[in-house]
Amino acid sequence: MTAEVKRKFNSRRGASVVLALFLLLVCTFAGTAALTAARANVGRHAGARDVQEKYLSATSAARLMIDELQKANGKISGTFDPTLTDNIEFGGLDTNSVYKLIADDIKAVLHNAVYEKVKGDADWSGFPKPTHTFEEHEFELRVDGDDSFENVRITISVGDTGDGNGGNIEVTSKCGDYVYMFVMPYNTSFNKDTGKCTFSATATPEIRPPYKGESTS
Repeated sequence: MTAEVKRKFNSRRGASVVLALFLLLVCTFAGTAALTAARANVGRHAGARDVQEKYLSATSAARLMIDELQKANGKISGTFDPTLTDNIEFGGLDTNSVYKLIADDIKAVLHNAVYEKVKGDADWSGFPKPTHTFEEHEFELRVDGDDSFENVRITISVGDTGDGNGGNIEVTSKCGDYVYMFVMPYNTSFNKDTGKCTFSATATPEIRPPYKGESTS
């Protein structure tokens, strides 16, 4: 065996190459794992942010509705006479008030209240019995402010206790699969001498904790 052949057999250059390739392979796998983990974290953060935006949108819209409904501090009234010649007034409420949307329901609330108060009164014997059917109203609300707020689906319904003293307004604020609900109590008062029936919603609402329901997106 020649000296040249012996030198090649004893050379460690090939082992160094193999070791270098192995280290390169290890670094490649490590880098890939790091990138995969980073992408997963980004996805989780994006998902968490989306959930937070929907939660904040639903709760903010609900609180805005509470503020709007509480503005009816004796500012809504109807004037009635025994023949039901009535006139509903919105007083100092903003022209874009949510009460404009449920005006027919509020008018019915006042009608019901008067009917209950004048039953058996000979002077009001011709006052008709209420026939209005309360229904749910839906609309989309956009909360002003940061761009992170999303459109919210609002459902509002008016209920009457039937005794002429008041009832509840129930509101559902929904964004994505987050639902926020509250019940706003209201009361009515009637002056038989003037025929004026007044509506007020000033009590503290019963707020139900937000929960996850069926997604709207």
